[in-house]
Amino acid sequence: MKHFLDLILSFIFPINERERALQIELKSISSTSLLKIAPSVLPLPNDEMLSVLNYQNPQVKEIIWQLKYKSQKKYARLLAECLYPSLIEELSDKKLFENFTNPILVPIPLSKKRLRERGFNQTELIAREMSFIDEGKNFTVDTSVLYRIKDNEHQARIKDKRGRFENSKETFAILDKNKVLKQNIILLDDVITSGATILSAQKELLDAGARMVFMISIAH
Repeated sequence: MKHFLDLILSFIFPINERERALQIELKSISSTSLLKIAPSVLPLPNDEMLSVLNYQNPQVKEIIWQLKYKSQKKYARLLAECLYPSLIEELSDKKLFENFTNPILVPIPLSKKRLRERGFNQTELIAREMSFIDEGKNFTVDTSVLYRIKDNEHQARIKDKRGRFENSKETFAILDKNKVLKQNIILLDDVITSGATILSAQKELLDAGARMVFMISIAH
């Protein structure tokens, strides 16, 4: 049914030549070239955050859009390949200087409603791909730590920073505090804008007894 609806929409609203050229370009793009043409340039809201790509870059925005809304799951691997080397470099330093050992990689969860609509959590797909690349050497993935208890309005639709933080309050809950207690956590989201969502999740994890929570995203 979704494929049928996409065909109808593409007939009614055909993509222009620029969009078509961009989609063709993305078919052969590599993580190396993407990192070269679209590195993250904006300052992050928090020192305990890492992001590698510039979300304002057309290629980056299109890849994330294709993954989230067009079910192009192949891009999860590409985005994982972009983030993984920088994460490992960061973990090496944190292990040496901050005793950040045996971390758990936790993807930001979707609400039940959005999960039903989309059929998958794009951030979880990226986390799984990073786990495949890592082969269990530096972290483990756990998707059963955080639970989304509120179906927020999309953060992108809220223009002011204060509104985004208000929208993200009391969004998450911890399913099992024993999994979090005294643990080092890597919290993963696909895009960080104001940081409101991921900071809300970080607060829940720290309040539940996590030792440290380091936040990462594909783009900012």
